Amino acid sequence: MMRCLRGFVLVIMAGGALLLPACNDETPPTPIPTPAGPVRAVVASTSFTDFQPDIYFGIPIPLGQAGILDFTVDWTFPNTDMLVAFGTQGCSFPDLTADRCPFIIRTEGTTPKPRIVITQNLATGNYFLYLYSKPFTKVDGTGSGNIEAVALQIGLTVGVTGAAVPMAPIKLQAQAIRP
Repeated sequence: MMRCLRGFVLVIMAGGALLLPACNDETPPTPIPTPAGPVRAVVASTSFTDFQPDIYFGIPIPLGQAGILDFTVDWTFPNTDMLVAFGTQGCSFPDLTADRCPFIIRTEGTTPKPRIVITQNLATGNYFLYLYSKPFTKVDGTGSGNIEAVALQIGLTVGVTGAAVPMAPIKLQAQAIRP
């Protein structure tokens, strides 16, 4: 009988403990809102034909909004040795041919095609993109005599805190740089 009474009291105490409210005076922390992620938009695209070997094409990039630029450059012939370079200053033909331009990014070769170049985070300012189709040379057998058609697309990625920031298009004005 005593055993039954003890079991009954334990069941009542356990059940009563479940019915009592918790004694927690702490207010749960306010959740931290998830910051909005980066936003990418295509801010410029262009194409041109009759791109001859041994001519540099300089394209000023007026960047009115800080962010990361990406360039997708595609050309017609897979054996064209294409230079894609990006820098902070305009360069003359003698500076370009003598490798005296301080490029942030420089890549050349027949691959990858299309070529995708991505910058680090850039401040607002004026930048320059250069394209060059290397002419064929007998010395090393590189380059080509192809007259190219080139397509260029420029994307801009910006970080957003709170509301979306509209991205303004970049107006491109490519120019041939000759001796």
